[in-house]
Amino acid sequence: MKRVAIGSAIAVVLALLIARPAVAQHPAAAYLQLAVLDVDATRLDAFKAAAAEHIAAAGQAEPDLLAMYAVSEKDSPGRVRVLEIYANEAAYRAHLASSHYQTFASTVRPMLTDRRLLALLPVFIGTKSALPPSPQGRGAG
Repeated sequence: MKRVAIGSAIAVVLALLIARPAVAQHPAAAYLQLAVLDVDATRLDAFKAAAAEHIAAAGQAEPDLLAMYAVSEKDSPGRVRVLEIYANEAAYRAHLASSHYQTFASTVRPMLTDRRLLALLPVFIGTKSALPPSPQGRGAG
């Protein structure tokens, strides 16, 4: 059941993904990671605040961060998934070395009851504007 929830979360996030068109054009170069986090329910609000601050800081400071999304399961809000998309693995490594990531990690570590990192391979990533037209024409889908 846990694999289904993780797989569903990945599918939903990727389906809703809004990334720079460069990712859609060169998905093989992109580096993707999914953080599977279980957050202590009593610390969820603090986690959300720290995550929002971290994502904003990373977006400002890291030009090769293409997208970062934090989502939770509707029926289990403490089950958080963070999808990270970088231009390449070097950009991911630079993210890990950044002061804003180090601050985030030390802040949220005590809030987590479980943490797993999954390296992902892009199958297809694109924005609505970068998607090819439907073979059936407009409105099909």
